[in-house]
Amino acid sequence: MLLQKQCIEFVINAKPACRYAPKNKNSIKYRIWKVVVSTTFEYLIMVLIAFNTLLLMMKVNMLHVDLSVDSARRWRCARARPQQWRYEAT
Repeated sequence: MLLQKQCIEFVINAKPACRYAPKNKNSIKYRIWKVVVSTTFEYLIMVLIAFNTLLLMMKVNMLHVDLSVDSARRWRCARARPQQWRYEAT
């Protein structure tokens, strides 16, 4: 337990020894590096991840929209046949 605590504290307090930036400030590699290490880019990636999570949640939510009696009957019929592993809409 003590070793795990020390490991976690080390990871939390660890700082990079140096930042490797391209030497030529006029190159396209330097410009790309400058964009990638910016705070704006970090926030953009976080927003995209959150948006992707919301889209995935909406996809799952849309699977359960059709709650009609006919759909329940088809689901029970498909479930009664064990050789069919997935729901098949007719």
